[in-house]
Amino acid sequence: MSKRVVISLLLFHAFLSDGALAIGDEWLLERFSSRWTAIRKEMVDLESRLNELPSVTVEDFGGMRGFRSKLMQPDAVSEIHPLDIFVRWDTPQAIDMIVLVPARNYDDGGLDAQFGLPDDFSVELLNADGTVVRHVARERAVWSHPVRNGHPFVYALEEPVVASGVRLRSYRLHAHVDRSDFRMRLAWAEMFCYSGEKNVALGAQVDASGSAHTSHWLWKPKFMVDGVTPLGPQEVPAPDHGGIGWFSVSYRSPDETAWVQLDLGSVQKIDGVRLYPTLQPLTDLVPGFGFPQQFTIDVWETSRAKGGRTVYTQPGNDVLNPGNHPVLIRFPSCKARHVEIHATRLWHIAASYPSYLGFAEIEVLNGEKNLAMGAAVRVSSRKERVPAAASYYWIPESLTDGFGPRGRLMGAGYWLLQDERLRLETQLHHLKNEAADLMKKYLAAVHGLLVFLGTGGVVLLLLLPLRYYLLKRSFSEALRLRVAGDLHDDIGSSLGSIQILAETARTHAEPAPYLDTIRTQAAECVASVRDMVWVMRSPTLLSDGWGNHLRETAEIMLDGLDCDFRIEKAALACRFDSETWRNLFLFYREALHNIIRHSQASRVSIHIAPEGKGIRIVIQDDGVGIAPERLTDESTLLSLRQRAKRLKADFQVGSPPEGGLLLTLLVPLHKHRFIS
Repeated sequence: MSKRVVISLLLFHAFLSDGALAIGDEWLLERFSSRWTAIRKEMVDLESRLNELPSVTVEDFGGMRGFRSKLMQPDAVSEIHPLDIFVRWDTPQAIDMIVLVPARNYDDGGLDAQFGLPDDFSVELLNADGTVVRHVARERAVWSHPVRNGHPFVYALEEPVVASGVRLRSYRLHAHVDRSDFRMRLAWAEMFCYSGEKNVALGAQVDASGSAHTSHWLWKPKFMVDGVTPLGPQEVPAPDHGGIGWFSVSYRSPDETAWVQLDLGSVQKIDGVRLYPTLQPLTDLVPGFGFPQQFTIDVWETSRAKGGRTVYTQPGNDVLNPGNHPVLIRFPSCKARHVEIHATRLWHIAASYPSYLGFAEIEVLNGEKNLAMGAAVRVSSRKERVPAAASYYWIPESLTDGFGPRGRLMGAGYWLLQDERLRLETQLHHLKNEAADLMKKYLAAVHGLLVFLGTGGVVLLLLLPLRYYLLKRSFSEALRLRVAGDLHDDIGSSLGSIQILAETARTHAEPAPYLDTIRTQAAECVASVRDMVWVMRSPTLLSDGWGNHLRETAEIMLDGLDCDFRIEKAALACRFDSETWRNLFLFYREALHNIIRHSQASRVSIHIAPEGKGIRIVIQDDGVGIAPERLTDESTLLSLRQRAKRLKADFQVGSPPEGGLLLTLLVPLHKHRFIS
């Protein structure tokens, strides 16, 4: 068959499989399309760069959700457009970056990573009097973006703009056509407005009077500027950082106290603390695990024993569970060297569950600068390292190492990396589409050959049965030749030995030992001939009688020894083709032959059972065994190793503690060789 026909067949195969790129298809395209090679190279490079960037997680991190409007019908939405949300702060600030994070919602339909995201909206910076000082962005057809599935919107301004607020104006909402109704909402999880590293929108005033909001406790306008997003902590991947935080010993009552103290090394000016809740990176852990429900923050300039004062006390109500989101606490600026988070009411989820105190990271802030990096840590309990999942561990020192549960903690630069991820994922999406289009182009060239291939297929249908008959005949002839060779080499050799032993016994004064050997040799010959005939009688498939045949072979060859032969009923469902059966039998007979001749054993155990998609044969004797140094030599039991290799089987040889030799053979079988 010509190269062109082979190429056409492979491409036609890809067409029939909905354009899926099989290995053969890629091999062809790499050799006949330089653009395909370039696409693959670009895709590998993009995937490598994406692995170094923070991902958009799809977990439920708990905590507050953000802003959510009331349900609106599509006709009502069209009447009240546009919908405005205003975010204002007290004094004008020089804004250089704005970040908008879409809201998420979990319902019966699963995760909606862009819950309430408008399809058409604008972002504008405002003066104190509400006039627009800068049009930042206008987003249209947001829902048509191919890969924006919960990605944040990041707007980095070329030059800082002094402003007192932001207006988000929604011109068109989005209706989920796959939902049971067409009612719509407007929702946002969070807004960040950065002046350098400072988020001036944190705790700002949110006015959503133009779009009536829900009163649900998880959805409030103030949650849109609380610094909590559904993306979790701002981290870039660092899988080998080791320590992922600390948590205390368990307490029976949440009313017991526990504390963590940081030593900044010198007296520093501070005005805030950021607390990161614990998060088990590889297993489930309740969101907000260990975060205290009531606590104080105490500081000392010198020794912890004197001169301390409380700079923050949690208000009367317990802390709302922050999930896995960092909690920022601000207090009047002061000087301190020692900072203590003192829990007066511990985390507690249920009456039957113990209480804990724990954090992933603690930052002590002066503005947005973290002064606690590398600070010494003292804790009220559990100072030792505690293993977590995989190579991670809990240890007090990791509270100030700059790493969260999954990677290195970031400031405002995190959002630029998120924006870079969206850009790269979009490029990757377009490259994949281009690759699919390139495949379709190659497949189109195949269509002109289909008539020719159809004619050739008819010819093949006529020739294939003849070719199959010839191959079957050739296979049968080869099998007969192999069996004849085995008979000549094995049976002939054994009969020759019997002849020599008989002559020796006839002339020897005490022929008994020779007669025993002759008897053994004759039994082996009988078993060998019997096995060969069995293979010849079953050229395709073997019936359930193969297990009995193995049993009878053992009884004949091991006559005089205590033989325990066991075969599990499920193993009899296995089927072998003739070549597998031949090699399996020759392995089995060779193993028994070695026991007879070399082991000096009195007891032999044979156990056959199915295992996975194969069958396991275990043969053990109580003989003299083989020296350990010889077991590692590939030439030891060479014949058995060669048979195992032909079977593509796993072959293990060992010397059990009780002595003797243990042979284990695991023969893989195809799925269609089992009977259900």
